[in-house]
Amino acid sequence: MARPPKAIKRDRQISIRFTGTELDEIDAHGAAAGTTLSEFGRTRMLAKRNAPARDLGMAEALQEQRLIHIQLSRVANLLNQLVPHMHQAGEILPDVVSLLQELRTIISGRGLP
Repeated sequence: MARPPKAIKRDRQISIRFTGTELDEIDAHGAAAGTTLSEFGRTRMLAKRNAPARDLGMAEALQEQRLIHIQLSRVANLLNQLVPHMHQAGEILPDVVSLLQELRTIISGRGLP
């Protein structure tokens, strides 16, 4: 006797590469959920397709983080240019010490808004 046709015919396929450890973890999650690996993966990948668009506040926070990252990168670049000059002069400028302390505070997260 032939197998009855499925209501949804899945006729497309994708290939995703995982490490052995990653695949074992995914397989364990699928088994814990009581589904096949394919069904588990499909469910997880499509889970947020009906989710609302990103919250505007979240988008603004991400943009602010990007700007902070850019500014810190620029400051780090300037410091990298300043260090050889200080080595040649044989002295550390007093402002550089306070600047480094302030940067350490910002990077550690205590100085971020």
